[in-house]
Amino acid sequence: MLLAAIVSIGAYSDYSYTATAKINADGTASVIEKTIIYFENKDERTAFETKMNLGKSTIVDWNGFSDKIKFHFRGLITEQRITAKKEFTIGTNYGAIIIEYNAGTPIMQMEKTGSRKFVYTLNQKSLLFDQTQTGDMVLGNGMLLIFEMPKDATIDKVAPEPDSIDNNRITWNGPVARKWELIYERELPLSEEVGQFFSETYQEIADSLPLALVLGFSVLLVFVLAKFGKNK
Repeated sequence: MLLAAIVSIGAYSDYSYTATAKINADGTASVIEKTIIYFENKDERTAFETKMNLGKSTIVDWNGFSDKIKFHFRGLITEQRITAKKEFTIGTNYGAIIIEYNAGTPIMQMEKTGSRKFVYTLNQKSLLFDQTQTGDMVLGNGMLLIFEMPKDATIDKVAPEPDSIDNNRITWNGPVARKWELIYERELPLSEEVGQFFSETYQEIADSLPLALVLGFSVLLVFVLAKFGKNK
């Protein structure tokens, strides 16, 4: 009961928060959210270690330690995994809760603009960070947001001004509040387009195969009946 009370009053201090979204070719993303908290006293550290040793692995198990422990990306959540560990590289009074998952709602809306060219535009509605009354997204103090785009992406527009762009890895450090914007382009290699064409063609044939069998059987049946009637 004492440990539950400590967690419920939210006495823990947030040390840092990092969200990394690795964007897939279809605009969806694989997400890792890591929250590091600071233990103010021995009781807080014990409460964390108790849950960690019990292997607690749901949002409900851990969101009492920080209001940042939640899904910040919208959509059907799949391949979810939540782990906790001590952050000894920082100090003995630090612990980390790590949430890994795939978000079902595309972060980037994809539009085909050519035979092999696609334009991706950030879907801000897919982000569940705090917002101002005017609809600007808020990245708080001590919060880090990272987008990892495909290596062949060409960036057209990004806002707010990122703290760094390194090999299509964009990083923003809070605090910042404004409308998030990101537009980039991709052009599929010719080999990938050819492969996609054959894949789609094969799927179309596979989907229509039952109908083709029925039609073939019907033609054969008509032929047999016609021949039987003629011989009769």
